[in-house]
Amino acid sequence: MINSVWVIDDDPTIVRLFEQAVRRLGYEVQTGESAADLWRLAEARPPDVVILDVMLPDANGVELLPDLRDRFSSLPVIVSTSHATADLAVEAMKAGAFDFLTKPVDLRRLEVTRRHATEMRDVSEELAAFRRGLGALDSCGEMIGRHPTMLMRYAQIENVAPSNVPVLITGESGTGKELVARALHAKSKRARGPFGDINCAGIPHELLESEMFGHEKGSFTGAHRRQRHPALLADREAGN
Repeated sequence: MINSVWVIDDDPTIVRLFEQAVRRLGYEVQTGESAADLWRLAEARPPDVVILDVMLPDANGVELLPDLRDRFSSLPVIVSTSHATADLAVEAMKAGAFDFLTKPVDLRRLEVTRRHATEMRDVSEELAAFRRGLGALDSCGEMIGRHPTMLMRYAQIENVAPSNVPVLITGESGTGKELVARALHAKSKRARGPFGDINCAGIPHELLESEMFGHEKGSFTGAHRRQRHPALLADREAGN
């Protein structure tokens, strides 16, 4: 799919430079010289990236950012200016700019920034799709929360749980690995069977295999009876 880029700048020379550079990279370009042109373009399908000048004849580009974000929440906007200051850069980023470029713009940096901006847009749209798919879901098993990271974890659990593949859950102590495991079990085909949790760190390494997979009577010193792990019993009873 060809990416589309809007270039909004009141300097015809800059517009032509941006347009030629972006077209050479194989992208569609639409241009404008004012805030009025920007909103006229906004009536159609939004682009993948906007390159927006700060000093437009009818508006300050930075002040347009909140309205752009309200209308197109995942649209990356690259702000450019000939009169850059640290305060202006901070103001632009706080208002929602993806990046802040000083003219004359290094075209190699522009391409890297544009590529990163489209990647960010794709991630934002993927997250929005997760949210739509999950609807009003604000929990998963014993986990509660609607932070975007949590919503993505819920979606992963929903996708993996019905399958029969092994799942490795990693993370530091206290990050909720057991909660994820319980949620996977509850949403799996084995949900009616028992859930066995083992603290591997608290078991001597020579006994870990026995705790995980069970053992036969007499298989090692102290094995006075046969032992099966509940999860394996559940699998056998279910015919798996």
